[in-house]
Amino acid sequence: GLGKEGWPSPESQMLTSARRFAHEYVREWEPTDERAVSRLRQALRGLEEGVNGHDVAVYVKPGGLCPFCTRAVALLRAEQGVRGFSLHVADLLHDEREALKLVLADELGERVMTYPVIFIRGVRIAGYEELKDLKDSIDGLVHALSSERVRFEPPDDASLLEALPSRHERPQLCYQAGGGSGLRFQTLLFGNVLRLIAALQVVLLIVALTVYSTSPRAAAIVLAFVGIDAAVFVLAGPSPLEPLGALSTFLVWRRRGSIASAVPYKLTFALYAVGCLANLACAYGGDCGLPNGEGLAIILLINSSILAVLRF
Repeated sequence: GLGKEGWPSPESQMLTSARRFAHEYVREWEPTDERAVSRLRQALRGLEEGVNGHDVAVYVKPGGLCPFCTRAVALLRAEQGVRGFSLHVADLLHDEREALKLVLADELGERVMTYPVIFIRGVRIAGYEELKDLKDSIDGLVHALSSERVRFEPPDDASLLEALPSRHERPQLCYQAGGGSGLRFQTLLFGNVLRLIAALQVVLLIVALTVYSTSPRAAAIVLAFVGIDAAVFVLAGPSPLEPLGALSTFLVWRRRGSIASAVPYKLTFALYAVGCLANLACAYGGDCGLPNGEGLAIILLINSSILAVLRF
């Protein structure tokens, strides 16, 4: 429904966000191989219409949780009132994001695509900071808006098929999202690999909680395994050296999802490692003043459950 002055009510906005999240979550589990061609082609058509049909096209992170997106849209709407250019603002959903990564592969390299994605007369600019620099410079934005349009030209199906892996490709346990050796410090990972690692952690943490009342030391050993696995993840990402990461990669390889930054998850898992290994020392060395293993397992269980679903 509509609230005051015709704006969507908070309840309507929440319902829309929930539907969008559910749609995005399902899309994240779609195959990431040649079977995605038809979806990516459709997404590219929408991007082509948005970029080529407007002076400025801004694609933002769904859900309204991107402050830079909010600032960029506010800046452009203010400038639009003065300069009268056409403006297109839309969520960058999963298929559009993956399609755009293929188009911008040479430009992005191994980097994760950041929000917002802005095109001015068909030319992509880095984001809000570059947009603000254009606006603050003398005639910078004016010059960008008056420059010759660069057409956004999606690749054909043959090029898409060449860029996508085969549906018969075997899981590559040594392949990391950022490319290169699987036995080095990694800063990128596949989103659904992380989700499954967290889900497997949930299973182990439930086991630890189940046996804690009868054998705290057995629970401490299970937690220690979670901690050691988390420590290896911090050092080498979901590589063959990390049991949960290797198993997760094997199970979801064809539906591994989008590439995401591994840094926030490495920081989280570093805390897992410290807590679980400290708990092992306490379990076998006597009371050391730390929270008991049951409390630690509950905290980690809640966090891993959130990671398994939301990947926050």
